[in-house]
Amino acid sequence: MPSCLSHALVPQSAPSTEGEAAPAQSKAEQSPRPGSAGADPQDRDVPAVPRALQLFTFFSLTAAVLSFAGNIIGSGIFISPKGVLEHAGSVGLALIIWVLGGGVAALGSLCYAELGVTIPKSGGDYSYVTEIFGGLAGFLLLWSAVLIMYPTSLAVIALTFSNYVLQPVFPNCIPPYNASRILSMVLFP
Repeated sequence: MPSCLSHALVPQSAPSTEGEAAPAQSKAEQSPRPGSAGADPQDRDVPAVPRALQLFTFFSLTAAVLSFAGNIIGSGIFISPKGVLEHAGSVGLALIIWVLGGGVAALGSLCYAELGVTIPKSGGDYSYVTEIFGGLAGFLLLWSAVLIMYPTSLAVIALTFSNYVLQPVFPNCIPPYNASRILSMVLFP
């Protein structure tokens, strides 16, 4: 099992014979995490078959900031600056448009943070839509995401990457239509 997944499921404390929950170990009594300094597989006290499992819910501040930044910025940053600058007409107006767009994205991320606190289930959009609108709406969202939205997004990313790779080969013109499509299919099968 990869080390990044070794803590995805953490066993809960098993109930004692009297029917009461066993006392939780103090930090000093807990063995180190696998992959950390001083962690030895023989030193860990791992039950053979844990009675109950719970998800490991730790998400560091650094991971959260990088995740949110990646979701907010996305791949559009590689596609849209040229178009925004062409349509805005000036660099100052283009920067104002980018700042306003960043504000809208920040408000959207705050809405998702509120949903995550209100509906504490894993699954993202699917969980939120299923909880609010029911199973059919959740199914339709997931179905359209898997069959339409995600593949379309990946196709745009592949075409953009191919255009950037081909730009040095065709410095004075737009890369040929078929060349960028073929390179996209080769690089992203």
